[in-house]
Amino acid sequence: LQIATNNLQQSKLALLPSVNGSASNNYNFGRSIDPFTNTFATQQIRSNNFSLTGNVTLFNGLQNQNTIKQRASDKKATREDLQAAKNTIALNIATAFLQVVLNDEVVAISKEQIKTTEQQLERTKKLVEAGRSAINAELDIRAQLATEKLNLVNAENQLKLSYLNLWQLMMKEPNSDDKVVKPGLTQNFDILRPYVAADVYSNFATNAPEINAAKQRILSSSYGYKIAQGSRSPRIFLNGSISTVYSESFKSLGGFETLGTREIYRDLNGNSIVIPYQVPTTSDITPFSEQLNNNLGRFIGIGMSIPIFNGWQTNTAIKNAKTSVTIAELNFKQAENNLFREVSTAITAYDAAKAQFESAKENLDAQKKSFEFAEARNKAGLMNFAEFALIKNNYTRAEITLVQAQYELLFRMKTIEFYNTGKITN
Repeated sequence: LQIATNNLQQSKLALLPSVNGSASNNYNFGRSIDPFTNTFATQQIRSNNFSLTGNVTLFNGLQNQNTIKQRASDKKATREDLQAAKNTIALNIATAFLQVVLNDEVVAISKEQIKTTEQQLERTKKLVEAGRSAINAELDIRAQLATEKLNLVNAENQLKLSYLNLWQLMMKEPNSDDKVVKPGLTQNFDILRPYVAADVYSNFATNAPEINAAKQRILSSSYGYKIAQGSRSPRIFLNGSISTVYSESFKSLGGFETLGTREIYRDLNGNSIVIPYQVPTTSDITPFSEQLNNNLGRFIGIGMSIPIFNGWQTNTAIKNAKTSVTIAELNFKQAENNLFREVSTAITAYDAAKAQFESAKENLDAQKKSFEFAEARNKAGLMNFAEFALIKNNYTRAEITLVQAQYELLFRMKTIEFYNTGKITN
């Protein structure tokens, strides 16, 4: 975006005249042309040249003006690219954040299951000590507890990895002391509205940065086409310069001596008109500042350059620019198709998450009832622990599955909310 801003500024400054100065200090040795008198000289001569030139384009087929418009469109397109990048980062971080919260919930469920199993182990140990239960019952529970602790370690590792992913996305140095603040889930998952892809797409496409960027690039390429066409136009320009020169060969004569007279012309009566004939007796180099002042020259002119034939370069550039417009229009259509596909995919994922969530709720209800019944039978000694452990594991998996389905559904809802409103709320 900064580069696009600089390019726009430069295209505006291109309307100003260009001014350049030059200065040189020269030494001629041996037989050479005196740069001041333009005669042959055999002695060493030092000379200086100073000049200041400027030119400005008055008309060039509106190429400069169209370049400004093109650069302005490029800047707008790049700003939309920046917003699209921000949106991508926001969605990625939202995904990573919800994964952290989900994994934290899984760790909490695993800890609660371990707590329940430890309580069961204590009861069984007392029964074994009292001779009311066989030792294998205690061993089965210890095995179950070991499995649940392993599951907890795995869950904690997944939590650490999800934190690492989040911190990396946020360009933050990982620190085990840093924790996210879990949001309170106030979302009512019992009332879930349906969405239509065309409606959501229509809401988002109005301000979608990907679409806006593609539109601006169509404008940019159309101005590029006009710039190429401007190459066929005559170019009218104004230029001017001011220059001066200094040379050691330019002498100031003085100390004149009269050596008689000389005739300069005759009047109508045939009378001779004479003047004294004087020759200089001294010759000094004219002072530097005096020469610069006396030799000052100025120039101003207006000109026109008319393109006639330049190896077909102009026509080729125009054809390429026209093709670039077509490419930009196709890219715009592609951006629309990509966005509609993204929205459609998001809604399909949302519908699938709804169905998964409902199924997970029903499964948890059934597993909970089965677990409560099995727990009562196990306490009464009417069920062996292997059967009870299987039911307990199914209940734990159902709890984790529901939590996963809940956060998956929440993320899908937030994604559609983003497409509908352009932002993600807590």
